[in-house]
Amino acid sequence: MKPRFLSGLVASSFVALSHGQLTINEIDSNTPGIDAAEFVELFDGGSGGTSLDGHVLVFFSGSDDESYASFDLTGQVTNSSGYFVIGNVPEADLVFPGATNQLQNGADAVALYQDVITSFPDDTPVTATNLVDAIVYGTSDGDDAELLATFGGEQADEAAGGDDNNESIQRNPDGSTNFNTALPTPGSSNDMDPILEAIFDTLVVSEDAGAEAIFVDVVTPEPVSTDLVLNISISDGTELAGPITEIIPAGDDFIFFELDAVDDALVDGNQSVTVTISAAGFQDAVQTIVVTDNELSLPAIVINEMRAKSFNVDDPEFVEIFNDSNFTVNLGGWSVSAFESDSEDPLFGQLQGTFTIPEGASSQLSPGDFFLVGNSFFADAFGTEPDFEADFDFGDDDITMILFNAAGFPVYTVLSTDGGSDILANNATSPVAADITIGPDITAVGTFSPAGFLLDTDGGSTATLLSFDAVPDPLATPGSSNESPILQLQVEVDTSLFSENAGAAVATATVTRFNSTTGPLTVNVTSSDLSEVVIQTASLQFASGEATQTVLLDAVDDADLDGLQTVVITATASGFLDGTATVSVTDDDTPLADLVINEMIIDSDGADTEFLEIFNAGNVDVNLAGYSIERWESDAGQTGMDGGGPIELPLGNPIIIPAGGFFLIANDAFVAAYPGVTVDLMATGSFENSSATIVLRDANANVIYSVFATDGGVGDVANIDGTPIVPDLVANDIAFALAEDGGTTFVVIDNSVPSSDATPGSSNGLAPAPIFEVAITDCSVINGNFVINFTATGLSDVYVTTDLESFNLSTNGASVVSGVYTDTAPPAGRGFYLIQEAGSPAP
Repeated sequence: MKPRFLSGLVASSFVALSHGQLTINEIDSNTPGIDAAEFVELFDGGSGGTSLDGHVLVFFSGSDDESYASFDLTGQVTNSSGYFVIGNVPEADLVFPGATNQLQNGADAVALYQDVITSFPDDTPVTATNLVDAIVYGTSDGDDAELLATFGGEQADEAAGGDDNNESIQRNPDGSTNFNTALPTPGSSNDMDPILEAIFDTLVVSEDAGAEAIFVDVVTPEPVSTDLVLNISISDGTELAGPITEIIPAGDDFIFFELDAVDDALVDGNQSVTVTISAAGFQDAVQTIVVTDNELSLPAIVINEMRAKSFNVDDPEFVEIFNDSNFTVNLGGWSVSAFESDSEDPLFGQLQGTFTIPEGASSQLSPGDFFLVGNSFFADAFGTEPDFEADFDFGDDDITMILFNAAGFPVYTVLSTDGGSDILANNATSPVAADITIGPDITAVGTFSPAGFLLDTDGGSTATLLSFDAVPDPLATPGSSNESPILQLQVEVDTSLFSENAGAAVATATVTRFNSTTGPLTVNVTSSDLSEVVIQTASLQFASGEATQTVLLDAVDDADLDGLQTVVITATASGFLDGTATVSVTDDDTPLADLVINEMIIDSDGADTEFLEIFNAGNVDVNLAGYSIERWESDAGQTGMDGGGPIELPLGNPIIIPAGGFFLIANDAFVAAYPGVTVDLMATGSFENSSATIVLRDANANVIYSVFATDGGVGDVANIDGTPIVPDLVANDIAFALAEDGGTTFVVIDNSVPSSDATPGSSNGLAPAPIFEVAITDCSVINGNFVINFTATGLSDVYVTTDLESFNLSTNGASVVSGVYTDTAPPAGRGFYLIQEAGSPAP
């Protein structure tokens, strides 16, 4: 007899949550009368006492696919059994703000996010960003295509049992992928009928696999008391065949049987077949099997080349479609979608990005031709315009990318993988067979799913990976044949940030020609702003076979207060695509504010309870409007801005930090941990938890202060956008405070929550005395008046003495501004005058 459990079997029909994992477990939108008993129930897998901090529950309307309500769950926890209820029922842990009609009846959606409440004002468009779980539901309503495209799955129907007024939509068992309708159970288990578990040894099989192609074990939770009849239904008998019934004998708790693959002679592509196993008193086991077509040759319409990600903040993504057939194809209505493919990720099967090609003359794809779709960053990076622009953002994880025709049929499938055993090709969780699998990219630091690929021959079956780092990639040929690579120039500058007073030879630009070194070549190198950067050699002469040359850049020191300037260095040559690089030139004419990063915690113990404190060490107030904080990854081999962008202080109304004052930036978790501490700016996201370079810029983008907070990793380096810098402070810890406000030495502080020795928003200790400078340029007696010409860094008090022992304020001598001071009643005899900072005592 076949063993009861087989190595590598796949279980159906439920995917149970691990403990601590959150799901939307039950929804009741339509209740008797005036909808005064609506609720949504969350479930944590049964662990109980799970914090809901950092989670937001959002309601989306199917009428416009935008949000109409959102609820901040920070401070809430699941009950001892793992449930949390929000609504108008007695069991509610959080009560709706209104008594009735808070949850629309459908077709609508409820979604749970790991995010902040400010990300979801009313009328927020539906999004999968930071999504934890979602349910699209209705009450006998038609499917909402856009909600389903974003959240995946099927639309649950509260009226499926014929009594939507009295029944709710429930996962059964709790946390599974199976939905049914039943009498509401807010705050307690939905489980009713026991689970009938079906275990398949494979979910993808070729139609020519023959008899016994799939082995299936069916298991009950405990031995049955009488013979249990299993009814087996196969949705497509032309692809799979098997028994109609099987019996689990009394006293036993399992049975196994086989399914046979059916080999037809049709070129019908890959087919999905649903196998349903049911028995009286048990919940159905349902599984989808993909039967691949052995008559299927290489697809005629393919994804010939694509790039989905890079290490840059702005990814220049593209997808190239190639027509390998002998007839013209109208791509109008065709689409490409990417689905999360890590089966252990809570977002497994969720849509990561999509685009649809519009109808029109340009959608006609001739035999042997290419159709290019690029995002808004593509044209600038690659120097060519796409046939269609779409911001589809396929994400940076393992993905299944599928090309669908206008009827929604999958035409070509790419699996991009990091090589992990948990990666599964899927179409919104339904398993699929990939036409080509790419990855992992073992050339990058660590092991990743690749940035992209190109088929080695147009429409072929093997591929070459594209690089994360090079933008544009010298191998990439978007919009043209992979077999005739584009000739291309590349410019790389070794120092991309320098001051205008850095002088000659401040940076070296390396110019490289790719895909051909045949014959001599003249390359012209230009600067977009000769008032900031000058090229020492405007024309480079490449010899035949020579691929690389360098040229020096000179900084130009002007007298303008023009802040940070961006300059584009461009290399051009006949027959080659231009190469470009960008450098930033800081302004030495702009007076910089005397601000420091005085204290910060960028990784707390057990939670991202983070803050950053700025201190004004100068003598004058500073307007922070337009200032920004950048957080650059600084671990060895890592680049990019942490959090996806800077923390920005808005321009417009003044944001004043007084002399000797503090400005505190913190996140939501900080507010809960430090009650009573005033936060000047709330920041979303979190800092890099390991080595990071924190940069404070003024409104002109000049670097005011920088900190390299290092965890001590080998090869970690302070940098701005990958360019190494010498920071103002190197803090050998990710939680520190300056020993004295505005000082140059630091102390490590406790990073527990809350910290035992952090002082956010207040003094770390004795602030250093501001530097006061004064210069007397002339003094004289004119018509009996004593006249002094002087300059000072601030207001001054003028004291007079005749014996250099006792000092008294001179007439009108308090708080005098720089310039000319006249004493109309100088002391008789020999007089001496002292000018010092206002408010300081006389010596």
